[in-house]
Amino acid sequence: MAPERGAFRAMLRLNAAVAGITLARGITVGVLRYHDEEFEFEDRMLAHLQIVISTKLRRSENFFLTWAVPAGSGSGRHALWIDNGVPLHMTFAGSRAPQINREWIESLILSSATGGVHLTDDPPVTSVE
Repeated sequence: MAPERGAFRAMLRLNAAVAGITLARGITVGVLRYHDEEFEFEDRMLAHLQIVISTKLRRSENFFLTWAVPAGSGSGRHALWIDNGVPLHMTFAGSRAPQINREWIESLILSSATGGVHLTDDPPVTSVE
């Protein structure tokens, strides 16, 4: 059952805050569907998650995907067990693929050494000269 439009926008703002971003004009928010649940993420974060998840699953590395819930939303955190046995579906709101930050991908993959992939903010891109 789909939530009302106002409630949907509130959920987008909440989940954008969870993902550490601020919704503004031009920001597109996609959906990660895992089993029977849906989680909204900014398209840029979702694109990076797609690469990280597919990389780890190709290596047969199951893992927890975790992210913090902001204090204004009750605090706590989400944790999803990701493995090849549970279908994932990502829907991107935008029609263009975002620019990929390789350092962010590496940071997310390396975070799995400490008990799971921990969603973090997009680190600034360091220029290669």
